[in-house]
Amino acid sequence: LAHYIVIETDSNPVDALKLSWKKTEGHKLNIVLFGAIACALNFLGMLFFGLGLLVTLPVTGLAYAYIYRYFFPKIKEVQV
Repeated sequence: LAHYIVIETDSNPVDALKLSWKKTEGHKLNIVLFGAIACALNFLGMLFFGLGLLVTLPVTGLAYAYIYRYFFPKIKEVQV
C-alpha cells in the first residue's frame, strides 16, 4: 500500500514502506491472498480477448483503494 501513501502525502518511498509495513501488521496474509485473487480475476479477464480487462482492472483497482482507505482512513502526514 506504499504507493498510495507516496501519492497522498508526497513522502519518500522508504518512509511509505515503513508506514505501510507497520499499519498492516497482522493482515499481510490477507493482503497477499487478495492480490492473488485480483491477479486471477485479471487473468480471467484477459482470456476473453482482453475485453474482460475493461471490467476487472477498474474493479480490482477500486478494491485496492478500498483496502488502502481501510488501513489509512485519514492520513495527513507520515508518522514513522
